[in-house]
Amino acid sequence: MRKGYLRGLLRGRLPPEELGRLPAGFQRVGHVALLRLPPELWERRREIGEALVGRNGIRTVAVLRGVEGRERRPEAEVVAGDPKRSPCTGSTAASSGWTPSGSCSPPGTCTRGGGSRGW
Repeated sequence: MRKGYLRGLLRGRLPPEELGRLPAGFQRVGHVALLRLPPELWERRREIGEALVGRNGIRTVAVLRGVEGRERRPEAEVVAGDPKRSPCTGSTAASSGWTPSGSCSPPGTCTRGGGSRGW
């Protein structure tokens, strides 16, 4: 994806000040797009997610909330698409959120307490 892909998709749907707060990109795990949104855009997370579904093979969009626990597992909420279509075996999907298993965590997160890249 090119830089500013989200801004291009949402131009005309969000006011200019909110467009400027969008992240430059997102992470992708299979058909799932993982976004990190600033707190100011939290109320618009579903609208932002729905704009991505169906683009370039993306079927599910989740917003990362942070990491938790000793194993630093990422916590994410599915905001658009089908939460039951997780790319990972052993992941749980529910209307309240989606927790990926260690095998498919986004790059840069540590899910096993080892290295900072999770492998």
